[in-house]
Parts: sequence; structure tokens; C-alpha cells
Amino acid sequence: MNTGPAQSVATADAARRAGLGGVLVPIATALVVGIVFLLVYLAAFHTPLPHRLPVAVAGTPEQAARIQSDLDNAQPGGYAVRAVADRASATDLLAVRSVYAAYLFDNSELLYAGANGPSVNSDLARALATGHDHLTRTDVLPATPGDSRGLSTFYTAFGVVLVGYLYALMAYHAAPRLPVAHRVAGLGLFSLACGVAAALIGGGAGFDALPAPVLGIIVVTGLMACAAASFTLVMMRLTGPLGPPLASIVLLILGNAGSGAILPAAYLPAWLHSCATLLPVGSGVRALQGMAYFHNDGLLTALLVLTVWTTACLGALLLKLGRPGPPRSSADIRPEPGNDSNPDR
Repeated sequence: MNTGPAQSVATADAARRAGLGGVLVPIATALVVGIVFLLVYLAAFHTPLPHRLPVAVAGTPEQAARIQSDLDNAQPGGYAVRAVADRASATDLLAVRSVYAAYLFDNSELLYAGANGPSVNSDLARALATGHDHLTRTDVLPATPGDSRGLSTFYTAFGVVLVGYLYALMAYHAAPRLPVAHRVAGLGLFSLACGVAAALIGGGAGFDALPAPVLGIIVVTGLMACAAASFTLVMMRLTGPLGPPLASIVLLILGNAGSGAILPAAYLPAWLHSCATLLPVGSGVRALQGMAYFHNDGLLTALLVLTVWTTACLGALLLKLGRPGPPRSSADIRPEPGNDSNPDR
């Protein structure tokens, strides 16, 4: 059948535009994601400094005010000092992470929790060094030998969120029209498997890097994986090809940066503070650290945040699955068997 010169030219122009888009769109998308990554991480961590990090002083209010002045001279605005009665009170606050260190004024001793990571402790000791020549340091909550640098909780959280993101990509492309019941069942099975794997690898049966209850690790990491996967699936259903890069910006860039890694939220710039609590990675990191060392600090908040994320995303997914998805491009439409129009075959 002769389609005519005009239609042939139009077809050639369309093919040329499609080819140009196939080259430029991936380049632009990858560049945008990469630029966002660089901007966020360099802005947040090029010179990380504490912002009103809570510190206790066992002494009188006047002595606490003196330490506050010393810390302000070393790092203006870096620390917020509170007076406590004695060593026992300071240790109790450290144990629930209400403070990150405690200074005992009478014997010039700094109590700290090694489980908070080396940066917090070294920064505070350096700030107190001036005028406190005989400062002694005591680690009252050391990290487990399997996690000597305090990095395991962050890498566990990052890993399960990354796996949740990748699962969503593969599940969507493998079966974009999967029935709702099958999609939810697959998501639940994946989340459970991810939580069990994290507990086996990071817990006592593996590297012994997460000294937290096995069930707690399974629940928190499973919810993190489920929240990440369901959010990515929703973004792909709502925005089509833009879904994966948008999800990666929220989950893998803002989420990981907002968690602070081995730094507490007080080291983050103000514009990242909300990410430490409201995104899956940040809430999960704090919950894992709390279960492991700090009497479940952050656990209830994380369970609430992760449950809201998962429920909201699953609700949006269930609503969206009842409607037609985004239109497929011509590259996704494959010819039916027997209707191959290629003249060379």
C-alpha cells in the first residue's frame, strides 16, 4: 500500500524526533539527578558542624553557664548545655539519647556514648580542650565490636531502602498490569524477606553489627523496604518515566542525606532537619540505633512514620490501579505475531 510522500516524510520526522528524545532525555534526567545529589550532599556535609547539640553538665547552674560559654567560644551556636544534679542523672540522659555527652564539672570528666559515632565525641572533646587541660573521657555506651565505627545502622537502612526501590522498578516493568491482590501480596512477601535478610546478616547470626532484637530489626527494616517500594510504585504509576528519578531523589538522596549517616540530626542544616524524621531512611536509622543502644529511642516515631508512608502509598496505589496507567510509547508496542511489516524479513 502506497502511503504517499507526505506521510513518509512525516513518519521520518517522527522517527527522527523520537531518536533525538531517546538520546537527550536520558542525558538530561541523569544530569538532573546527579546535580541534585551533589548539591544536597555537598551543602549538607562539606563542613558538618553541630547546631545546638544537647549536652549535660553535672554541676550548678553557674558551672553549666561557664561550660556553655566555653563551648560557644569554641563553636558558636554548636551546643545547648543543661545542668543536671550528678553523674547518675547525666548517665540516664545519655542512655536515652536526650543528650549526646555529659561533662562532670568537679573532676573534669567527659561522658559520651561511642554508639553515637566518633565525630560527635571528638568534636565535643576538641571544643572543651581549651581551658580543660586534664579532661578525661569515658565511653559509657560503646558501640558493639561488630560495629566499631557506628556505621552499620546507616548502611542497613540505606540497603533496605535501595532494595525496595529496585524491587519496585523490576516488579513494575515485569508486570505493569498485575492485579491489585497480586501486587500487594508480592510487596508483602518481599518486605518480609528483606526484613529477615537484614536481621540474619546484620544481627547475631551474621556480622553481629546490630545488637538489637531480631524481631525489631525484621519489623523496622521490612517496613522501610515496603515504604520505599510502595512509594516508587506510586510514582511510576502517577508520573510514568519520571517516577524512578523522582523516587530516587526523595528516597536515596534526600532520605540518605537527611539520616545524617553517623552524625545526629543536630549536624544537619535546617532545611534537612525534617528529612531526618519524616523520610524512611532517617526514621529507620534512629530506630535501629535506639533498639540497639538507647532504650528504643525513636522506635515509636519510626513505626508511625513508616506505617503512614506504607499505608498512604498503598492506598494511592490501590486507587491508581483501578484506572488506566500512563500511555505507552510506540517503542513499548510490539507487533502481533504474524503481522511483522519489516520488508526485509
